Amino acid sequence: MRCTGVRIVIMLVMLTVAGAWGAVEAPEKKVTVKASELPTTIKKAIKEAFPRGKILRIEKEVQGKDSGQYDVEIRSEGKVYEVEISPAGRVIETKQISEAAEEGGGGKTKAVDGSMKWTDNFQMEKRSFSATGRNRFFSLEPGHQIVIESKSEKVIIKVLDETKKIGDVVTRVVEERESEDGELVEVSRNFFAICKATGDVFYFGEEVDDYKDGKVVGHGGAWRADKKNCKAGIIMPGTVLLGARHYQEMAPNAMDRAEVIADDVTMTTPAGTFKNCIRVKETSPLEPGAICYKTYAPGIGLIQDEDLLLTASSKGAETTVALKDLPKGAAKRLKKRAGRGKVSKIEKKNLQRKGVGAFNPVVHFEIGCRDSEKTQRFYGQLFGWRIQSAGPAAMISTGSEEGIDGHITSLGHEPHQYVTVYVQVEDIQGSLDKVESLGGKTLVGPTEVPGMGHFAWFSDLDGNTIGLWKDLDRSE
Repeated sequence: MRCTGVRIVIMLVMLTVAGAWGAVEAPEKKVTVKASELPTTIKKAIKEAFPRGKILRIEKEVQGKDSGQYDVEIRSEGKVYEVEISPAGRVIETKQISEAAEEGGGGKTKAVDGSMKWTDNFQMEKRSFSATGRNRFFSLEPGHQIVIESKSEKVIIKVLDETKKIGDVVTRVVEERESEDGELVEVSRNFFAICKATGDVFYFGEEVDDYKDGKVVGHGGAWRADKKNCKAGIIMPGTVLLGARHYQEMAPNAMDRAEVIADDVTMTTPAGTFKNCIRVKETSPLEPGAICYKTYAPGIGLIQDEDLLLTASSKGAETTVALKDLPKGAAKRLKKRAGRGKVSKIEKKNLQRKGVGAFNPVVHFEIGCRDSEKTQRFYGQLFGWRIQSAGPAAMISTGSEEGIDGHITSLGHEPHQYVTVYVQVEDIQGSLDKVESLGGKTLVGPTEVPGMGHFAWFSDLDGNTIGLWKDLDRSE
Protein backbone atom coordinates (compact mmCIF):
# COMPACT_ATOMS: atom_id res chain seq x y z
CA MET A 1 0.00 0.00 0.00
CA ARG A 2 1.41 3.38 -0.98
CA CYS A 3 0.82 6.59 0.93
CA THR A 4 2.04 9.56 -1.10
CA GLY A 5 0.68 12.06 1.45
CA VAL A 6 3.05 10.66 4.06
CA ARG A 7 6.01 10.94 1.70
CA ILE A 8 5.29 14.60 1.11
CA VAL A 9 4.94 15.65 4.73
CA ILE A 10 7.42 13.53 6.68
CA MET A 11 10.09 16.16 6.09
CA LEU A 12 7.86 18.67 7.90
CA VAL A 13 7.41 16.14 10.68
CA MET A 14 11.15 15.83 11.19
CA LEU A 15 11.66 19.59 11.25
CA THR A 16 8.85 19.95 13.77
CA VAL A 17 10.26 17.48 16.27
CA ALA A 18 14.00 17.64 15.63
CA GLY A 19 14.51 19.07 19.11
CA ALA A 20 11.91 16.93 20.84
CA TRP A 21 13.65 13.54 20.89
CA GLY A 22 12.86 11.94 24.23
CA ALA A 23 12.10 14.28 27.16
CA VAL A 24 8.33 14.32 26.68
CA GLU A 25 6.58 15.68 29.77
CA ALA A 26 3.59 13.70 31.00
CA PRO A 27 0.38 15.54 30.00
CA GLU A 28 -2.24 16.67 32.49
CA LYS A 29 -4.92 14.04 33.10
CA LYS A 30 -8.26 14.46 34.88
CA VAL A 31 -11.02 12.06 35.83
CA THR A 32 -14.68 12.76 36.54
CA VAL A 33 -15.71 12.18 40.15
CA LYS A 34 -19.18 11.73 41.64
CA ALA A 35 -20.22 13.93 44.58
CA SER A 36 -20.77 10.82 46.69
CA GLU A 37 -17.11 9.84 46.14
CA LEU A 38 -15.62 13.12 47.45
CA PRO A 39 -13.40 12.95 50.55
CA THR A 40 -14.88 14.55 53.67
CA THR A 41 -12.31 17.38 53.59
CA ILE A 42 -13.35 18.37 50.06
CA LYS A 43 -17.08 18.20 50.89
CA LYS A 44 -16.46 20.43 53.92
CA ALA A 45 -14.56 22.99 51.85
CA ILE A 46 -17.39 23.18 49.30
CA LYS A 47 -20.03 23.50 52.03
CA GLU A 48 -18.15 26.33 53.74
CA ALA A 49 -17.58 28.24 50.50
CA PHE A 50 -21.07 27.71 49.06
CA PRO A 51 -23.56 26.71 51.79
CA ARG A 52 -26.49 26.65 49.34
CA GLY A 53 -24.54 25.67 46.24
CA LYS A 54 -25.40 22.81 43.90
CA ILE A 55 -22.54 20.77 42.45
CA LEU A 56 -22.75 20.52 38.65
CA ARG A 57 -19.49 18.79 37.79
CA ILE A 58 -16.36 17.49 39.57
CA GLU A 59 -12.97 16.63 38.09
CA LYS A 60 -9.85 15.40 39.87
CA GLU A 61 -6.38 15.87 38.42
CA VAL A 62 -4.60 12.50 38.59
CA GLN A 63 -1.53 13.43 36.56
CA GLY A 64 0.20 16.77 36.09
CA LYS A 65 1.70 19.58 38.15
CA ASP A 66 -1.41 19.87 40.37
CA SER A 67 -2.01 16.15 40.89
CA GLY A 68 -4.74 15.51 43.47
CA GLN A 69 -6.44 18.88 42.98
CA TYR A 70 -10.23 19.02 42.53
CA ASP A 71 -11.96 21.31 40.01
CA VAL A 72 -15.60 21.75 40.98
CA GLU A 73 -18.35 23.55 39.05
CA ILE A 74 -21.03 24.92 41.41
CA ARG A 75 -24.29 26.83 40.90
CA SER A 76 -25.07 29.25 43.71
CA GLU A 77 -27.42 32.25 44.00
CA GLY A 78 -27.98 32.68 40.28
CA LYS A 79 -24.36 32.24 39.20
CA VAL A 80 -22.06 29.36 38.21
CA TYR A 81 -18.55 29.16 39.66
CA GLU A 82 -15.44 27.08 39.02
CA VAL A 83 -13.62 26.26 42.25
CA GLU A 84 -10.13 24.79 42.61
CA ILE A 85 -9.60 22.83 45.84
CA SER A 86 -6.32 21.33 47.08
CA PRO A 87 -6.13 17.68 48.23
CA ALA A 88 -5.98 19.03 51.80
CA GLY A 89 -9.33 20.82 51.40
CA ARG A 90 -8.09 24.39 50.85
CA VAL A 91 -9.93 26.56 48.33
CA ILE A 92 -7.18 27.73 45.96
CA GLU A 93 -9.22 29.83 43.51
CA THR A 94 -12.86 30.69 42.82
CA LYS A 95 -14.05 32.34 39.60
CA GLN A 96 -17.45 32.99 38.09
CA ILE A 97 -17.83 31.37 34.67
CA SER A 98 -21.52 31.96 33.84
CA GLU A 99 -24.96 33.07 34.92
CA ALA A 100 -27.40 30.37 35.99
CA ALA A 101 -30.62 29.78 34.10
CA GLU A 102 -34.00 30.03 35.80
CA GLU A 103 -34.98 27.26 38.17
CA GLY A 104 -36.13 24.17 36.38
CA GLY A 105 -33.37 24.50 33.80
CA GLY A 106 -32.01 21.07 34.67
CA GLY A 107 -28.55 22.28 35.62
CA LYS A 108 -28.09 24.28 32.40
CA THR A 109 -26.26 27.59 32.45
CA LYS A 110 -26.04 30.87 30.64
CA ALA A 111 -22.70 31.99 29.25
CA VAL A 112 -21.30 35.33 30.36
CA ASP A 113 -19.51 35.95 27.07
CA GLY A 114 -22.13 36.79 24.45
CA SER A 115 -19.61 37.88 21.81
CA MET A 116 -18.48 34.39 20.73
CA LYS A 117 -17.97 33.81 17.01
CA TRP A 118 -19.11 30.52 15.53
CA THR A 119 -18.14 28.92 12.22
CA ASP A 120 -21.23 28.60 10.01
CA ASN A 121 -19.72 28.49 6.52
CA PHE A 122 -18.26 25.09 5.68
CA GLN A 123 -17.74 25.50 1.89
CA MET A 124 -20.10 22.64 1.13
CA GLU A 125 -19.70 23.06 -2.62
CA LYS A 126 -16.06 21.94 -2.36
CA ARG A 127 -16.78 18.80 -0.34
CA SER A 128 -17.39 15.20 -1.33
CA PHE A 129 -19.36 12.99 1.07
CA SER A 130 -19.78 9.34 1.99
CA ALA A 131 -22.58 7.75 3.99
CA THR A 132 -20.15 5.26 5.55
CA GLY A 133 -17.01 5.93 7.58
CA ARG A 134 -15.81 7.25 10.90
CA ASN A 135 -13.44 9.68 12.52
CA ARG A 136 -11.88 9.39 15.94
CA PHE A 137 -15.02 10.35 17.87
CA PHE A 138 -17.97 9.57 15.59
CA SER A 139 -18.94 6.45 13.63
CA LEU A 140 -21.26 6.05 10.64
CA GLU A 141 -20.60 2.31 10.31
CA PRO A 142 -23.85 0.28 10.33
CA GLY A 143 -24.34 -1.68 13.52
CA HIS A 144 -22.39 0.72 15.72
CA GLN A 145 -24.46 1.27 18.86
CA ILE A 146 -24.16 3.04 22.20
CA VAL A 147 -26.46 3.06 25.21
CA ILE A 148 -26.40 5.95 27.71
CA GLU A 149 -28.49 5.97 30.87
CA SER A 150 -29.32 7.81 34.07
CA LYS A 151 -31.57 6.71 36.93
CA SER A 152 -34.73 7.56 34.97
CA GLU A 153 -33.66 7.98 31.33
CA LYS A 154 -32.23 5.67 28.68
CA VAL A 155 -31.12 6.53 25.15
CA ILE A 156 -30.13 3.93 22.54
CA ILE A 157 -28.21 5.33 19.55
CA LYS A 158 -27.73 2.96 16.60
CA VAL A 159 -26.23 3.42 13.14
CA LEU A 160 -28.72 1.78 10.78
CA ASP A 161 -27.96 -0.09 7.56
CA GLU A 162 -30.08 2.54 5.81
CA THR A 163 -29.44 5.74 3.88
CA LYS A 164 -31.50 8.77 2.94
CA LYS A 165 -30.82 11.38 0.28
CA ILE A 166 -30.93 14.97 1.53
CA GLY A 167 -30.58 17.29 -1.45
CA ASP A 168 -27.66 15.91 -3.45
CA VAL A 169 -26.05 14.10 -0.50
CA VAL A 170 -26.66 10.46 0.43
CA THR A 171 -26.65 10.37 4.22
CA ARG A 172 -26.49 7.63 6.85
CA VAL A 173 -29.51 7.16 9.12
CA VAL A 174 -28.73 7.07 12.85
CA GLU A 175 -31.66 6.21 15.10
CA GLU A 176 -32.08 7.48 18.66
CA ARG A 177 -34.68 5.90 20.96
CA GLU A 178 -35.27 7.76 24.21
CA SER A 179 -37.19 6.34 27.17
CA GLU A 180 -38.16 7.77 30.55
CA ASP A 181 -39.00 5.44 33.43
CA GLY A 182 -39.24 2.60 30.92
CA GLU A 183 -41.71 4.40 28.63
CA LEU A 184 -40.76 5.41 25.07
CA VAL A 185 -40.93 9.21 24.68
CA GLU A 186 -39.06 9.93 21.43
CA VAL A 187 -37.65 8.24 18.34
CA SER A 188 -35.51 10.32 15.97
CA ARG A 189 -33.90 9.42 12.66
CA ASN A 190 -30.82 11.58 12.20
CA PHE A 191 -29.06 12.09 8.88
CA PHE A 192 -25.26 12.27 8.76
CA ALA A 193 -22.50 12.07 6.13
CA ILE A 194 -18.71 12.19 6.44
CA CYS A 195 -16.47 14.43 4.33
CA LYS A 196 -14.03 12.22 2.45
CA ALA A 197 -11.21 14.77 2.49
CA THR A 198 -11.31 15.95 6.13
CA GLY A 199 -13.22 13.33 8.12
CA ASP A 200 -15.69 15.98 9.33
CA VAL A 201 -19.08 14.41 10.10
CA PHE A 202 -21.94 16.65 8.95
CA TYR A 203 -25.49 16.77 10.30
CA PHE A 204 -28.15 17.10 7.56
CA GLY A 205 -31.31 16.96 9.65
CA GLU A 206 -33.67 14.66 11.52
CA GLU A 207 -37.15 13.20 11.57
CA VAL A 208 -38.74 13.11 15.02
CA ASP A 209 -41.64 11.17 16.51
CA ASP A 210 -42.74 12.20 20.01
CA TYR A 211 -44.57 9.49 21.97
CA LYS A 212 -47.07 9.45 24.82
CA ASP A 213 -48.75 6.28 26.06
CA GLY A 214 -47.31 4.40 23.09
CA LYS A 215 -48.74 6.77 20.47
CA VAL A 216 -47.11 9.45 18.27
CA VAL A 217 -48.26 12.87 19.48
CA GLY A 218 -45.86 15.24 17.71
CA HIS A 219 -42.73 15.82 15.66
CA GLY A 220 -40.86 18.53 17.57
CA GLY A 221 -37.39 19.53 16.38
CA ALA A 222 -37.61 17.97 12.89
CA TRP A 223 -35.65 19.71 10.11
CA ARG A 224 -33.79 19.01 6.85
CA ALA A 225 -30.80 20.76 5.31
CA ASP A 226 -32.44 20.81 1.84
CA LYS A 227 -35.37 22.93 3.04
CA LYS A 228 -35.67 26.73 2.93
CA ASN A 229 -33.40 28.63 5.34
CA CYS A 230 -31.73 25.40 6.50
CA LYS A 231 -28.08 24.34 6.26
CA ALA A 232 -26.04 21.36 7.42
CA GLY A 233 -23.54 21.80 10.23
CA ILE A 234 -20.66 19.76 11.67
CA ILE A 235 -21.59 17.34 14.44
CA MET A 236 -17.98 16.16 14.90
CA PRO A 237 -14.86 17.55 13.18
CA GLY A 238 -12.29 15.14 11.75
CA THR A 239 -9.51 17.09 13.45
CA VAL A 240 -10.48 18.26 16.93
CA LEU A 241 -9.01 21.63 17.94
CA LEU A 242 -9.29 22.89 21.49
CA GLY A 243 -11.48 26.01 21.59
CA ALA A 244 -12.99 25.46 18.14
CA ARG A 245 -16.62 26.68 17.81
CA HIS A 246 -19.00 25.64 15.08
CA TYR A 247 -22.69 25.26 14.30
CA GLN A 248 -24.04 21.72 14.35
CA GLU A 249 -27.38 22.53 12.71
CA MET A 250 -28.86 25.65 11.13
CA ALA A 251 -32.63 25.86 10.75
CA PRO A 252 -35.38 28.19 11.97
CA ASN A 253 -36.20 25.71 14.76
CA ALA A 254 -32.73 24.22 15.35
CA MET A 255 -29.51 26.21 15.90
CA ASP A 256 -27.33 24.03 18.13
CA ARG A 257 -23.64 24.86 18.20
CA ALA A 258 -20.62 23.28 19.88
CA GLU A 259 -17.36 24.38 21.48
CA VAL A 260 -14.52 21.98 22.30
CA ILE A 261 -13.54 22.89 25.88
CA ALA A 262 -11.22 19.98 26.78
CA ASP A 263 -9.26 17.35 24.84
CA ASP A 264 -7.57 15.30 27.57
CA VAL A 265 -10.50 14.11 29.70
CA THR A 266 -10.51 10.79 31.53
CA MET A 267 -14.03 9.65 32.42
CA THR A 268 -15.35 6.64 34.28
CA THR A 269 -18.75 5.28 33.26
CA PRO A 270 -20.63 2.05 34.05
CA ALA A 271 -19.14 0.70 30.79
CA GLY A 272 -15.56 1.42 31.85
CA THR A 273 -12.94 4.16 32.12
CA PHE A 274 -12.05 6.07 28.95
CA LYS A 275 -8.94 8.19 28.40
CA ASN A 276 -8.10 10.98 25.93
CA CYS A 277 -11.74 12.01 25.63
CA ILE A 278 -12.98 15.40 24.48
CA ARG A 279 -15.59 17.51 26.25
CA VAL A 280 -17.99 19.62 24.21
CA LYS A 281 -20.17 22.50 25.41
CA GLU A 282 -23.37 22.92 23.39
CA THR A 283 -25.47 26.09 23.27
CA SER A 284 -28.16 27.58 21.05
CA PRO A 285 -29.17 31.19 20.29
CA LEU A 286 -32.75 29.90 20.26
CA GLU A 287 -32.42 28.94 23.95
CA PRO A 288 -30.54 31.75 25.71
CA GLY A 289 -29.36 30.49 29.06
CA ALA A 290 -28.98 26.84 28.10
CA ILE A 291 -25.67 24.95 28.15
CA CYS A 292 -25.28 21.20 27.75
CA TYR A 293 -22.03 19.30 28.36
CA LYS A 294 -21.15 16.13 26.45
CA THR A 295 -18.10 13.85 26.46
CA TYR A 296 -16.84 11.72 23.55
CA ALA A 297 -14.36 8.83 23.77
CA PRO A 298 -11.99 7.69 20.98
CA GLY A 299 -13.36 4.74 19.01
CA ILE A 300 -16.68 4.84 20.88
CA GLY A 301 -18.34 8.23 20.50
CA LEU A 302 -20.74 9.80 23.00
CA ILE A 303 -20.18 8.46 26.54
CA GLN A 304 -21.77 11.25 28.57
CA ASP A 305 -24.67 13.66 27.96
CA GLU A 306 -25.38 15.67 31.11
CA ASP A 307 -26.31 12.96 33.68
CA LEU A 308 -26.58 10.18 31.09
CA LEU A 309 -23.53 7.87 31.12
CA LEU A 310 -22.44 5.07 28.79
CA THR A 311 -23.60 1.63 29.93
CA ALA A 312 -22.95 -0.42 26.76
CA SER A 313 -21.53 -0.13 23.25
CA SER A 314 -20.89 -2.31 20.22
CA LYS A 315 -19.13 -1.68 16.94
CA GLY A 316 -20.42 -2.18 13.42
CA ALA A 317 -20.04 -5.50 11.66
CA GLU A 318 -19.21 -6.13 8.00
CA THR A 319 -19.88 -3.19 5.68
CA THR A 320 -20.05 -2.96 1.91
CA VAL A 321 -18.09 -0.01 0.52
CA ALA A 322 -17.74 1.54 -2.93
CA LEU A 323 -14.49 1.40 -4.91
CA LYS A 324 -14.36 5.21 -4.95
CA ASP A 325 -14.43 5.24 -1.12
CA LEU A 326 -11.28 3.13 -0.76
CA PRO A 327 -7.93 4.78 0.03
CA LYS A 328 -6.18 5.77 -3.21
CA GLY A 329 -3.40 3.17 -2.90
CA ALA A 330 -5.80 0.32 -2.12
CA ALA A 331 -8.09 1.23 -5.03
CA LYS A 332 -5.14 1.36 -7.42
CA ARG A 333 -3.85 -2.07 -6.39
CA LEU A 334 -7.33 -3.59 -6.55
CA LYS A 335 -7.88 -2.30 -10.10
CA LYS A 336 -4.49 -3.66 -11.15
CA ARG A 337 -5.24 -7.13 -9.80
CA ALA A 338 -8.72 -7.16 -11.31
CA GLY A 339 -7.23 -6.49 -14.75
CA ARG A 340 -10.07 -6.36 -17.26
CA GLY A 341 -12.52 -7.74 -14.72
CA LYS A 342 -15.13 -5.61 -12.95
CA VAL A 343 -15.13 -5.09 -9.18
CA SER A 344 -18.74 -5.75 -8.17
CA LYS A 345 -18.56 -5.82 -4.36
CA ILE A 346 -16.10 -4.80 -1.65
CA GLU A 347 -16.65 -5.83 1.94
CA LYS A 348 -14.94 -4.13 4.84
CA LYS A 349 -14.74 -5.97 8.15
CA ASN A 350 -14.45 -3.87 11.28
CA LEU A 351 -12.40 -5.85 13.77
CA GLN A 352 -13.39 -5.51 17.42
CA ARG A 353 -10.18 -3.89 18.58
CA LYS A 354 -10.53 -0.74 20.62
CA GLY A 355 -8.43 2.17 19.40
CA VAL A 356 -6.55 0.26 16.70
CA GLY A 357 -7.61 -0.03 13.08
CA ALA A 358 -8.27 -3.31 11.28
CA PHE A 359 -5.29 -2.79 8.96
CA ASN A 360 -1.99 -1.19 9.95
CA PRO A 361 0.37 -1.16 6.96
CA VAL A 362 3.89 0.25 6.96
CA VAL A 363 3.55 3.35 4.77
CA HIS A 364 6.91 5.14 4.97
CA PHE A 365 10.54 4.69 6.05
CA GLU A 366 13.16 7.11 7.31
CA ILE A 367 16.96 6.83 7.28
CA GLY A 368 18.99 8.97 9.68
CA CYS A 369 22.58 9.94 8.91
CA ARG A 370 25.42 12.38 9.63
CA ASP A 371 26.04 13.46 6.04
CA SER A 372 22.89 13.70 3.94
CA GLU A 373 24.65 14.22 0.60
CA LYS A 374 26.89 11.15 0.98
CA THR A 375 23.97 9.01 2.08
CA GLN A 376 21.87 10.17 -0.87
CA ARG A 377 24.62 9.18 -3.31
CA PHE A 378 25.09 5.82 -1.62
CA TYR A 379 21.44 4.72 -1.85
CA GLY A 380 20.94 6.29 -5.26
CA GLN A 381 23.83 4.28 -6.72
CA LEU A 382 23.00 1.13 -4.74
CA PHE A 383 19.30 0.74 -5.56
CA GLY A 384 18.70 3.28 -8.33
CA TRP A 385 16.25 5.20 -6.11
CA ARG A 386 15.18 8.66 -7.28
CA ILE A 387 16.19 11.06 -4.52
CA GLN A 388 15.22 14.73 -4.37
CA SER A 389 17.12 16.90 -1.90
CA ALA A 390 15.16 19.42 0.18
CA GLY A 391 17.28 21.12 2.86
CA PRO A 392 18.14 18.77 5.74
CA ALA A 393 15.96 16.03 4.27
CA ALA A 394 15.78 14.23 0.94
CA MET A 395 12.67 12.50 -0.39
CA ILE A 396 13.11 8.96 -1.74
CA SER A 397 11.04 7.44 -4.53
CA THR A 398 11.69 3.71 -4.74
CA GLY A 399 9.88 3.52 -8.10
CA SER A 400 7.69 0.59 -7.01
CA GLU A 401 3.91 0.45 -7.18
CA GLU A 402 3.89 -2.34 -4.57
CA GLY A 403 6.43 -0.86 -2.15
CA ILE A 404 6.65 2.33 -0.12
CA ASP A 405 8.73 5.50 -0.33
CA GLY A 406 10.76 7.25 2.34
CA HIS A 407 13.26 9.97 3.12
CA ILE A 408 16.80 10.59 4.34
CA THR A 409 17.42 13.12 7.09
CA SER A 410 20.30 14.61 9.04
CA LEU A 411 19.00 15.79 12.43
CA GLY A 412 22.14 17.71 13.37
CA HIS A 413 22.29 15.97 16.76
CA GLU A 414 22.24 12.47 18.22
CA PRO A 415 21.03 9.96 17.26
CA HIS A 416 22.51 10.12 13.77
CA GLN A 417 22.35 6.54 12.54
CA TYR A 418 18.94 4.91 12.61
CA VAL A 419 16.22 3.50 10.41
CA THR A 420 12.56 4.07 11.31
CA VAL A 421 9.35 2.94 9.68
CA TYR A 422 5.95 4.66 9.94
CA VAL A 423 2.87 2.52 10.50
CA GLN A 424 -0.54 3.81 9.46
CA VAL A 425 -3.15 3.57 12.24
CA GLU A 426 -6.75 4.65 12.79
CA ASP A 427 -6.16 6.07 16.28
CA ILE A 428 -2.71 7.36 17.19
CA GLN A 429 -3.39 7.94 20.88
CA GLY A 430 -5.14 4.59 21.19
CA SER A 431 -2.10 2.94 19.62
CA LEU A 432 0.27 4.76 22.01
CA ASP A 433 -1.85 3.67 24.97
CA LYS A 434 -1.49 0.08 23.79
CA VAL A 435 2.27 0.57 23.29
CA GLU A 436 2.65 1.60 26.93
CA SER A 437 0.38 -1.16 28.20
CA LEU A 438 2.69 -3.64 26.44
CA GLY A 439 5.84 -2.14 27.97
CA GLY A 440 6.88 0.34 25.25
CA LYS A 441 7.39 4.08 25.70
CA THR A 442 5.96 7.17 23.99
CA LEU A 443 8.75 9.39 22.63
CA VAL A 444 6.67 12.04 20.85
CA GLY A 445 2.92 12.21 21.39
CA PRO A 446 0.29 12.88 18.70
CA THR A 447 1.43 15.90 16.70
CA GLU A 448 -0.55 17.57 13.94
CA VAL A 449 0.78 18.33 10.49
CA PRO A 450 -1.87 20.96 9.57
CA GLY A 451 -4.25 19.86 6.85
CA MET A 452 -2.47 16.56 6.30
CA GLY A 453 -2.51 14.29 9.32
CA HIS A 454 -0.91 13.39 12.64
CA PHE A 455 2.21 11.49 13.65
CA ALA A 456 3.87 10.13 16.80
CA TRP A 457 7.00 8.20 17.79
CA PHE A 458 7.43 5.37 20.28
CA SER A 459 10.19 2.98 21.34
CA ASP A 460 9.62 -0.77 21.57
CA LEU A 461 10.93 -3.16 24.24
CA ASP A 462 14.46 -3.07 22.75
CA GLY A 463 14.55 0.69 22.24
CA ASN A 464 13.82 0.65 18.50
CA THR A 465 12.06 3.84 17.38
CA ILE A 466 8.87 3.41 15.35
CA GLY A 467 6.64 6.12 13.87
CA LEU A 468 2.85 6.23 13.67
CA TRP A 469 0.87 8.09 11.04
CA LYS A 470 -2.78 8.93 10.46
CA ASP A 471 -3.66 10.71 7.24
CA LEU A 472 -6.59 13.15 7.35
CA ASP A 473 -7.51 12.11 3.80
CA ARG A 474 -7.88 8.32 3.99
CA SER A 475 -10.34 8.16 1.08
CA GLU A 476 -8.77 10.28 -1.63
